[in-house]
Amino acid sequence: MPKCPDPHNEHGGPSLICLLTLLFNGFLNDYYVPDSLTEVCTVPIPKSNVGDMASFSNYRPIALAAAISKLFEKCLYSLISPQIDSSYYQFRFKEGSSTEFCVFILKSVVQYFWIFSSPVFACFVDAKAAFDRVNLEKLLAKIDIKRDDRRIIGTLQYCFEVQHFKIKWSGYFSECFPVLNGVRQGGVLSLLLYNLYVDDLNLHLAKTGVGCFIGGVCFNNLSYADDLVILAPTVAALNHLFSICDEFASANDIVFYTAKTQCMAFIHRGTPLKHIPMAWLSGVSLSFVGSFKYLGFTVVPTLSDELHVKALSRSLCGRANLLIQLTALRCTV
Repeated sequence: MPKCPDPHNEHGGPSLICLLTLLFNGFLNDYYVPDSLTEVCTVPIPKSNVGDMASFSNYRPIALAAAISKLFEKCLYSLISPQIDSSYYQFRFKEGSSTEFCVFILKSVVQYFWIFSSPVFACFVDAKAAFDRVNLEKLLAKIDIKRDDRRIIGTLQYCFEVQHFKIKWSGYFSECFPVLNGVRQGGVLSLLLYNLYVDDLNLHLAKTGVGCFIGGVCFNNLSYADDLVILAPTVAALNHLFSICDEFASANDIVFYTAKTQCMAFIHRGTPLKHIPMAWLSGVSLSFVGSFKYLGFTVVPTLSDELHVKALSRSLCGRANLLIQLTALRCTV
């Protein structure tokens, strides 16, 4: 049985494990989960403490569920994950993978093309409320293709149909309301299910034969959960890949946030470009920027790490000063 942070489950002994096994098998056999386990409490967490605290766009909804519900999700994860593993373009939930590895691949592709004095044009694509816009009916169809198990499909379908959310704000709770789309952020299965939902986009982009290739291997897109970057040696190729993205978005109820989607031109020093054509996504022209924070790393056209190191240094100094203040305060008490 998977580990669970709840001490009652962790130290319950063999008898509890047997009872939970019977309970979870009953859920799967009957396609049924009690209402108390499908009720979720959503807590809005600020994305930035320096942002507008009165704007809903500055908050990320984190879903909290019962410990038994999380344990059941972990059991489902162990059953589902071996059969619905995403493609190698998706780096989240991969053994030996990390945000650092994804950024390393991005920089390595650019440096390889620089050897041949070729520029690389990248687009950091942002999807609006990516997890919340997942079409659950289409998600179940994709799971069915990967994992033909009616017990799992039936149980997930029931959970999706009857799940109810309530919002906690300043110690107060809202009334429960049904949610018929999206996978909840903070759920055990959420990232796995989202990776499966968008994996077809990664495969469609790779099959175009357009974009960056190294030794016959396609590197025209890299994904880390809902963070997608598209790579191409020309803006024309980039726009062609955007058309594939628009088709997939239209078919899967995804909306790209063009205001936050930004492009970057990695130009080799010896081959400066006088003019960069326009890049278009969802009918909107995208801007080219001089720096972008991707997966926590500050990426610049020169691939220099100077800005990123300075940001880390400022963060370290801020934490050290806070620690000094707290230590001094305790010493005076």
